[in-house]
Amino acid sequence: MTRATVTTFLMAGTSGAIVSAIALAVLGQVFAGTPLAAFNATAHWLFGDAAVLRAAFSLPVTATGVATHGVACFFWGAILVTLLRATGARRAIAIFLCAFLVSLLAMVIDYGVLPEALSPGWHLVLPDKAVIAGFLALGAGLGLGVTSARNRA
Repeated sequence: MTRATVTTFLMAGTSGAIVSAIALAVLGQVFAGTPLAAFNATAHWLFGDAAVLRAAFSLPVTATGVATHGVACFFWGAILVTLLRATGARRAIAIFLCAFLVSLLAMVIDYGVLPEALSPGWHLVLPDKAVIAGFLALGAGLGLGVTSARNRA
């Protein structure tokens, strides 16, 4: 694995996590009354319904949700970098298309394949349109990270 590949992976994961976190915070505020709704709900895999019902900051619950979200973003960033290497996509339009395909794959796996206990849990506090927007933000962030890494190289 080259240094450029590692840099691209790190930037994709970081950007994907940041952009989608900002979107989820805004969506949480709009639809659930708290910017922490999606992050606390993400911790439902460990804390159950108590995480979903928590509106305020809680170090164990919120930190678990944020960390889980971050790890997932880096996972999907690795999938994107692998896809881009396999396809040889270099143009920004192709990168973003692949990034949105990866975010669609993430949504299908998270909400169509995995058991609900392992889902991101966003659907427990946000309407479907906000969940879709969260995944679109993930794709935008992943694409932004890759294009930024490639522009730096």
